[in-house]
Amino acid sequence: MEASGNSKRKTYKYSVKDPLNIVLTMIFTLVCSLPAYYLNLIYFEQQKFDLTIWIIAHVMLFIFVLRLGAVWNGVEFDFDKNTIEFPGGQISANSVVDYINPKFIFQFFGRKVIELDRISQISNSRRWGHKVFGVKINENKIYFGLNIIGDFGGATIWFMSEDKCDEAYSAIRQVNHMGLPVNHA
Repeated sequence: MEASGNSKRKTYKYSVKDPLNIVLTMIFTLVCSLPAYYLNLIYFEQQKFDLTIWIIAHVMLFIFVLRLGAVWNGVEFDFDKNTIEFPGGQISANSVVDYINPKFIFQFFGRKVIELDRISQISNSRRWGHKVFGVKINENKIYFGLNIIGDFGGATIWFMSEDKCDEAYSAIRQVNHMGLPVNHA
């Protein structure tokens, strides 16, 4: 009996999604869509509105929709290609010039793909709260980070759940045969 040539090859992919991060991004997107919807309603009914406020509302909505697209799939492992793909905004700057480089600035809205073989060190970290323009918010909330270092530089993938962080940590450790963790926080 001959095998048919139409059989598909099974791909080996694994995804670690942080549901809380996705839900919060969806909530911020919804909150930004309300002013944009209201301003469009005013424009089409009364044919008058402030162009500056309209632009700000729609730019904010566009930014949150782009970020939602980046975080929607979480951290994906493709074992056929031996890659890890995660939401952008996690790669650290290597020099001062990176802070004015548009590619570095807009990485927050895309996804980064790194070959698993390029990762030389992994560790876990945690932080309480985070800073927005120097102001600390959510001081009582703990964020869990997966630090990966390699010839690409360094990246910290932040999770709101310790279990999801440990799941991604274990997947990288197992694929790269890294043994026991050195810096497990």
